[in-house]
Amino acid sequence: MTRRLLRLTGTVLLIAVALVIPTVVVTSAPASAEVVVDGCTIVSNPTPTNFTDCPDADFAGADLAGVDLSHANLAGASFVDCYVEGMENHCTAANLTDANLTGTLLVPPNQSVTATSQAGAVATWSTPSGIPGATPGSCTPPSGSTFPLFSSTVTCQVLDANNDVATGTFQVNVQPTTQYFTRVLLLSLIHI
Repeated sequence: MTRRLLRLTGTVLLIAVALVIPTVVVTSAPASAEVVVDGCTIVSNPTPTNFTDCPDADFAGADLAGVDLSHANLAGASFVDCYVEGMENHCTAANLTDANLTGTLLVPPNQSVTATSQAGAVATWSTPSGIPGATPGSCTPPSGSTFPLFSSTVTCQVLDANNDVATGTFQVNVQPTTQYFTRVLLLSLIHI
């Protein structure tokens, strides 16, 4: 009888322990979180319709390394705060290392040109104006390059006040001419 009670009690105890231990769920990727910098909410995973909307924001001193600021409204924003004390200038700058600035006013907008030859077309664009603490840099390929037909990605640098590099991309779309399509169609028919 004692053995049965012990077995029964042990089983009940095991069930009771199993009910008390919480279930832990482990996920393989951390959830994305939005960050707030001086009252500005940085949208995680931005899209052209859901983006950081912080005109006139003061990002001075913020660590924005690796942050995705794609499509952000940065009109009037500042990434640096400088002041003079005595004879010295002091600046507190944001860290933009590896930040993504695609679709912002710091990267040229998408370009569309018509092909001038079978090789494509030359595309040119103006370097955007900087904002305090963020200066547009060089693009690869550079303005004035010949781009092939259809879509090519251009990657541009943006430098913060510490010369850390952020990047942004835009598309150059080279539209083929009717003459090109006629030539390709004829060549295709000849090979059939």
